[in-house]
Amino acid sequence: TLIHGDYCLPNIILDNWKFSGFIDVDYCGVGDKHIDIYWAVWSLAYNLGTDKYRNRFFDAYGRENFDPEMLRVIAAFEVFG
Repeated sequence: TLIHGDYCLPNIILDNWKFSGFIDVDYCGVGDKHIDIYWAVWSLAYNLGTDKYRNRFFDAYGRENFDPEMLRVIAAFEVFG
């Protein structure tokens, strides 16, 4: 899967609240989509100061399109490298 590699709110461009593009694609490449999902959810909590958008993000992404257990594995890998 092609991933952004630094998928977070500051790297998403919106135009009238609609997705328009990405910036900062230095870490873009082939990887596991769960890496971007993990960092998106982390960024929502960090940048907005709440976890209340986590489930909304999962619903919009499609809960059938990712493995919640894999997010825990990615979290450990990304945080403790």
